[in-house]
Amino acid sequence: MSDVNIWRAMGAKALLEYISSAKGEQHDAVVYDTGYEFDASNPDAVRFVASVAMTKSSESGEDFLVEIPNDGSVVPRLNMPSSEVLLRSMQERMDREKVSSMVYVPDSDEYCRHLLDALKYRRIHIDDMTEEERIEFEKSLKRAKRSDQLYMVIHCYIPLAFAVITFFYIIIKFTQ
Repeated sequence: MSDVNIWRAMGAKALLEYISSAKGEQHDAVVYDTGYEFDASNPDAVRFVASVAMTKSSESGEDFLVEIPNDGSVVPRLNMPSSEVLLRSMQERMDREKVSSMVYVPDSDEYCRHLLDALKYRRIHIDDMTEEERIEFEKSLKRAKRSDQLYMVIHCYIPLAFAVITFFYIIIKFTQ
């Protein structure tokens, strides 16, 4: 699902929300991982950065292609941005780097968890499904319910009935 539907999937939506709300050290973790400074208030920039991160982290080599916005909301990390928002973000990161007594390594645990979830959880929430997808989903639920019932009959009820009949047969044989 490396098409446009990936952004409707539960994991990817959570990653987009995380990236767009990341501040300080969390934002730095995203910038260092992807190599791009970005404006978190621009949805196209956030989607581009998420696609870079997901492509980079995909074990299967799956590509999540999103074009880089040409409005200046995304720039390579080492380039000087022209946007005031990006300049401020870059300056804040540089200040954190200077304050650090060793090499500055932002805490990326939460970012990594969201990134792995985006790659793993590809299901679309029922509220985000189209009408056709919802109908197909409900059909698959009915098929699964029938399959579960058949399984219970074959693997539970029939053996249980056979055991009860055998038990009564043994009791009758011993009482004769």
